[in-house]
Amino acid sequence: MYLLPLYFQSIRGASAINSGVRMLPLILSMTFSSISAAAFITKMGMPTYIMAFGAVIACIGSGLVHTFTIDIAAGKWIGYLIILGFGFGMTLQLGIIVAQASSKAEDIAVTTAAVNCTSSVLRKLLIL
Repeated sequence: MYLLPLYFQSIRGASAINSGVRMLPLILSMTFSSISAAAFITKMGMPTYIMAFGAVIACIGSGLVHTFTIDIAAGKWIGYLIILGFGFGMTLQLGIIVAQASSKAEDIAVTTAAVNCTSSVLRKLLIL
């Protein structure tokens, strides 16, 4: 996900602004799916199913994005970014949302900081 703007600039010859515009399908689908997943969890109270489904969709989207070539059609990369965005939107923010929903109102700031710190440290450790 982090290298997609570089792909658009170096491989596809897009400007920096055009590269950002090409990221809109990913950003918009992430936003929509994150809001939808949060609403579903609030109504149904089942975050595990959404997180598992989102992880599957994110894996499929990541695999599809991995197939990008120099001459991939615009319809394909837009669709692949939408799929990837739906998967990431359902998974990336849900840890914070679930932690905040299950904590007391006065502990939300501490809970958010703990979840962000833990996920940041784990990401750094797993990259090494």
